[in-house]
Amino acid sequence: QDILFGPGERSHHFLSDFRFATFSSYGIHTPNSSFEDQKALRRAVLTSPRLTKAISMESKESGESESSLLEGISAELDNMMAHMNVNKLRALGYFFKKIWQQLYNEITINQTGLEDIKSLIHKGASIVYIPSHRSYIDFLVMSYILFANHLPLPHIAAGSDFLGMSFVVSVLRTGGAFFLRRSFAGDQVYTALLTEYLQQLLITGSSLEFFIEGTRSRTGKTLRPKMGMLAMATEPFLEKRIKDLYIIPIHINYERLVEGESYPRELLGQPKVKESVGALFRARSILNEEYGRIAIKCGAPISIEEEIERARVDLSNKFDPVAELGDRRVLNRRIADRVVFDINNLSVWSPISLVSGLLLTYRSGLTWTQLISHTEWLQLLLIKRSSQGYGGKLDWLIH
Repeated sequence: QDILFGPGERSHHFLSDFRFATFSSYGIHTPNSSFEDQKALRRAVLTSPRLTKAISMESKESGESESSLLEGISAELDNMMAHMNVNKLRALGYFFKKIWQQLYNEITINQTGLEDIKSLIHKGASIVYIPSHRSYIDFLVMSYILFANHLPLPHIAAGSDFLGMSFVVSVLRTGGAFFLRRSFAGDQVYTALLTEYLQQLLITGSSLEFFIEGTRSRTGKTLRPKMGMLAMATEPFLEKRIKDLYIIPIHINYERLVEGESYPRELLGQPKVKESVGALFRARSILNEEYGRIAIKCGAPISIEEEIERARVDLSNKFDPVAELGDRRVLNRRIADRVVFDINNLSVWSPISLVSGLLLTYRSGLTWTQLISHTEWLQLLLIKRSSQGYGGKLDWLIH
């Protein structure tokens, strides 16, 4: 399903874009998207037993008063929180559709994955989206896909790198982004704050989105999973604060990456360009480029309840992640490994991937005729292996 262009839109799409922004997700309830909801959420986090206990312990260890610590952590929460606003999102929806139409020829999502998400939302399940992370625009594309299909938008974990760009941060907060430090190991109060905020979002009905790899992969290979946010997300289910939790692995397949020029330089040791308004302004030249197609593949939802039962079959019928912290860590590791495995299996081999692979294999070069012949052979081989269950998709080649 191509959600970027409808029939007849490629040449005359002003009115269709306006209708898209006006009526997408109209009447759809998105939890924690009103000022009253956000105020209640803030109050619930700051008065939670978890945070109160962490502040008390820190006060005893540091000698700082609890009131002073609470004041500081309240400011941290204000710095962290999303301010989702569906009405403002409609204007952003129109704006981003124009940008995507300028950059991409097609953005598709698999219908099976979309129907699974709709089914879970219909029955009121708690959902965590875990996409692959190859580009800064990953979460923008994900939110756009959900908005276009009249589905509630998730709250999205983003790095604090963006906080120096006030306008960009305001836009991202409106879209559901909340901001966390890149590193907070050993800071028990901040850990309690983030854990409680994330869990209160789930408890009050919001869906979540975070990148289990922690940072963008510069090589195209999926990075080893980071366990912190996954452990925070599964805890409410294990403590029976939510009924069941479903994790949806997603691979966002780009035919060409917006950051494709900078990654090779970073891999060769050049420092990463710091996020800033100036860097964003200089990056406007990307609007003159074409980046091909995006294929979003949503995997089968992973039920935490079913994963526990599977672990009992594989490991021991005494496996109990509710009571045993060791078993809880094992469960989270199994879930993380499955998510990464599923993300890899949802990858799409693009024409660029095939041709690049061949050119890297034949370093001395190929004639045009040889390149065509080898590409056709490789295409047939991959189609055969895909049909045998080895993973990967060939949508673009088949079409």
